[in-house]
Amino acid sequence: MQEFGILKNTYKMAVPENRVVKAASCVILLLGISLFMTGMILSDPSQDLAVLLDSAVPPFFVVGVMTLGLSLLSLMTACVGIFGGARHNTCCLVLFILFITLSAALQALTFAFAFRYSSSLKASVMSGLRGAMPLYEPDTNETTEFTRRWDFEQTKHECCGVEAFSDWEEHGSFPHLEWPESCGEYPEDVTPPRGCLSYLVENPYVALILAAVAALALYIPEILGLMSARHALQSIRRRRHFRKMSRSTDAETYYPKMTN
Repeated sequence: MQEFGILKNTYKMAVPENRVVKAASCVILLLGISLFMTGMILSDPSQDLAVLLDSAVPPFFVVGVMTLGLSLLSLMTACVGIFGGARHNTCCLVLFILFITLSAALQALTFAFAFRYSSSLKASVMSGLRGAMPLYEPDTNETTEFTRRWDFEQTKHECCGVEAFSDWEEHGSFPHLEWPESCGEYPEDVTPPRGCLSYLVENPYVALILAAVAALALYIPEILGLMSARHALQSIRRRRHFRKMSRSTDAETYYPKMTN
C-alpha cells in the first residue's frame, strides 16, 4: 500500500508538468507558423526588391532560409512535445529536449542575421537600386520586367527614383530634369516630391524585425517546456521504478503462499 501511494503521488506530480509541456508546445507551434510565413516573404525570389536589384534572390535570402529552417524545426518540436505531453511518451519527450537544444542555436543565428540586415537594409538596398538603374529601358519595343516593375512601383506609390527624381539623371540614362513617365507629369518649375526607397524597404524591414522578435520570443516557451520535460521524464522513470518494485514485492508475497 505504501508503494502504491508513492506511485500515485508520482503520477500526480507528472500531470501538471506534462500540461506545461503541451502548453509550451502550442505556443511554439504558433510561433513556428509565424516564422514560416515570414521566411516565405523573405526568401521569395519574385518579390519587388529582387527584380529591381536585378538579382536572382533578394539580399536577405539567407535570413529567409534560416527563418524557414527554424520554423520547420519549431513545428517538429511542437508536434513531439504535444504528443509526448499527452501520452507521457519518453521517446517524444527526449526528442522534444533535443529539438529545443538545436533550435536554440539556430534562433541565435537567425536573430543575429535578421538584426544585422534590418539595421543596414536601407543603405544596402539604396546602393543596389542605384547600381541597377541603367537597366531601365523605356523606349524599347519589348519592355523588360525590370522596367515594368519600376513603372508599377512609381505609379503605385506616386514616387520617383530611389531617394529623389535626380537618381534617374545621376545613375540612370535620363537627361537633366527628366524622368520616366511613370513618375507623373509636372509643370516645368515643379519636380516629383519623393523617392521610392521607403516604400520598397517597408515590407522587408517589417519581416526582418518579425523574424528577429519571433526567434527571440521562442526562448520563453522553450525554457518552460525544457524544464517541464526534464521533470516529466524524471517522474516517469520514478513511476516505472516504483512499479517494478511493487511487482517484485507482490511476487515475493504471492509465491510463498503458493508453496505453503
